[in-house]
Parts: sequence; C-alpha cells; structure tokens
Amino acid sequence: MLSPNEIRGLIIQLTRLIYVLDFIELAIDLYYDPDLSQFVSGSFASLIVMNKLLSLKQYEKVVQLFEYQLDCYSKNISFSNKASEEFRQTLPFDHLDCVAEALLGINSAQAIEKLKFLNKILNETNSNLGRRAVARLFLLCINQNEPSLGLELVHKYSFSIDLRLNLEIIALCNLGKISNAFVLSDEMFNIISNENQKYSGKFFPAVIRAFDEAIKNSDQEVAFSKKLEILIDKINKEKRLSKNDLIDYCSNN
Repeated sequence: MLSPNEIRGLIIQLTRLIYVLDFIELAIDLYYDPDLSQFVSGSFASLIVMNKLLSLKQYEKVVQLFEYQLDCYSKNISFSNKASEEFRQTLPFDHLDCVAEALLGINSAQAIEKLKFLNKILNETNSNLGRRAVARLFLLCINQNEPSLGLELVHKYSFSIDLRLNLEIIALCNLGKISNAFVLSDEMFNIISNENQKYSGKFFPAVIRAFDEAIKNSDQEVAFSKKLEILIDKINKEKRLSKNDLIDYCSNN
C-alpha cells in the first residue's frame, strides 16, 4: 500500500503529464475526487494546474481553484514552506503570484472585489505577497481607477525601494498629488543604478505617462510641465529610464 507521500509524488507526476498533454479538465477533476483531493489542494501539484490555466488564459478558473482550496492551505502548511522559517506562511507565495496574475488578466470591477477578499484572507492567515504579486495587483488597481487601494498595497508589503518608488509615484499622480510625486521622484536618484540591470534604480516609462496625464488635468499645468521636462532631462542624462515597463515587470520579463 502506498504511503501519503508516495501518492503525493504520483499526483505531481500525473499533473505534469496532464500539463504536457493539455488535459486540464482531468486535472481539475482531481480537486473534487474524495480520495485524491487532499493530495492536490494546497500542494505543488496545484501550482502546476494553476500555471497551466494561466497559460490558457483561464483566469477565472485560477481564482475559483484558489478559493476552493483555501481550507487546505492551513492543513497542508508543509507545502508552503520556503527555504527558511523566516519565509514560512500559510498561503504559498507561488500560489499568490498565480492569483495576482489571474486577477490582472480578468481586469474588471469584479477582480477588484476579489482583491478585497484576498486582502481579507491575507490578514486572517498572516500571509504576505511577493513583489511581483504586489505589482500585478497594483496595476489592476490603476487600470480600474482604484489608486488609493493600489497605494495601500504598496505601503503594506516589503519589497525593493526602487519598485516601491515607481508604484507610489504612479499612484500619487493618479490621485492628483503631483507635488508629492515629484518629491518621491528625487529619491530615486539616491539609489545606485546598474546599467546592466533592467530595473535597478530606474523609472518605469509608466511613471512618465502618469505624470503627463496628471499634469494635463492639473490647474498648474505650465509649472508642472516645466518640472517634468527637468525630470525627464535628468532621467535621460543619468540613463535612469528602464527599457522595460511596469506591464513587462508584471509579466516577469
């Protein structure tokens, strides 16, 4: 008779085969099998399924599966361990990355409601989001005209200062707080920029667009436009403009 760990290993191999053969519905059936569900939900096998659904752009199913297996994450906490105890949390980072990508793919008012529900779950389980997940959910908020919610995400989780500044500036511009955004933009120049790295100490092109759009709707358009020209000149002179944009970062490019 096979042990639980042996069954779990077989399930992982089975889901990998299903991934290659595109039999995704068979994989989803495993979640609802009374004997096998415990070996799929909340596990690495589930991550394989969720990634396959993302590749097929079946974003709603990713979110549905995540919500379906919420109770299993706490039961199978061993599946969500990182390399050290410091990074141990109930909801696996990789699964949360998948959910964030799915919500950005849905990109609707309904996705915002799902994000609010996700925030509630994260608080209840004392779990955190990784930087890529934060960026994806932030972009969802900006796309859906919810910059305040996006800014809350940025302030809630810890990640690199250059990414934080980019997101904060974009949010502030969308909130009409242009002066505050300019103050933050000066801080980016205090970060060492590596020309060979995509994002280190660099501005997303989305930052310039956010400034430009906000200034057009400002009652101080002339003054702010001059400040933006100075900022752009400095960015170009110091080679601080990333060739990759926020959407590229969210796509893991």
